[in-house]
Amino acid sequence: TYPYEELPIAGKTGTAQGLGNQPWNDSSTFAAYGLNDDTPYTVAAYLEKSGYGSRAAAPVVKCVYMALAEATALHPVLLSDPLDLTMPTAAPSRSMPSRACLAGQFGFATE
Repeated sequence: TYPYEELPIAGKTGTAQGLGNQPWNDSSTFAAYGLNDDTPYTVAAYLEKSGYGSRAAAPVVKCVYMALAEATALHPVLLSDPLDLTMPTAAPSRSMPSRACLAGQFGFATE
């Protein structure tokens, strides 16, 4: 589902083994860069305790590149209000308008 013709990239996945070589301690990494002068982007993701690079970090980088290629919708960027240190509650949760860019080889994403 990645628009490779519009935004060609090269990348490398990786898995950083965590404490005791336990699989739930493994961290996921993926870095990629554009292959032509029209796409001079470099994007990297490192997700702690999230497993293999191809399963966690690569889909995140894929979403960033799809946004750069305007192949996926994004919320408009809005400036937030200054942080209120006296507020007793946490900020509300935010989510992506569509998680379709996360779909891929392992089929984890849903709309």
